[in-house]
Amino acid sequence: MTRSATPPRDVSGRADMTTVGYIIAGGVLLLLFPLLPFIALAWLLSRWLGTEPRAEKA
Repeated sequence: MTRSATPPRDVSGRADMTTVGYIIAGGVLLLLFPLLPFIALAWLLSRWLGTEPRAEKA
């Protein structure tokens, strides 16, 4: 048994906090969704132009 100053708590999930987490994650996805084409374009341009960081030879 672990020695602790606080009494043990029930560690079961809290449905209300899970719901709040899903709502916040959905809001973030809705805000970032319009930026997805620009992120994809920047990634494709970096691949096409070869501007990815490379390891230097010693």
